[in-house]
Amino acid sequence: VTSMKTIYIDRTRRKDVVRVHRLLDEALADGEGIVVFPEGTSSVGAHVLPFKPSLLELAVQRQQPVAYASIGYRTPAAEVPAHLSVCWWADMTFGAHLFNLLKLASFQASLVFGETTVLESDRKALADKLHALISKQFNPVVKMEEL
Repeated sequence: VTSMKTIYIDRTRRKDVVRVHRLLDEALADGEGIVVFPEGTSSVGAHVLPFKPSLLELAVQRQQPVAYASIGYRTPAAEVPAHLSVCWWADMTFGAHLFNLLKLASFQASLVFGETTVLESDRKALADKLHALISKQFNPVVKMEEL
């Protein structure tokens, strides 16, 4: 993951967003594309978590249209369900998660892109609009009643 120029955010320090914005701005200036996970965390995949508007500030400042997508996972019926084997969430350690993932014979990942881009002049409005659009197209990994 680090070799793909991943920018890690220290969620314990609110001011770390300043450092992250600087790094993202440099990447855009170098002509690189950026993928942001505005939930700011991982989950079981039952629904789209609230977005962190601060992660979208740079798009607003640059008046940059934002493309969006949702990710979903499935495992075959005989395998451990995707929310327990593919999704990395809660207190799972990465090593244990990776070990369980590699034990699967197969799994399916789907990436669904939105049909438009979104441009807003306010980061909260951008977060709300993106959340609504992604939630509409999102295919849950697991249903809440299955948890």
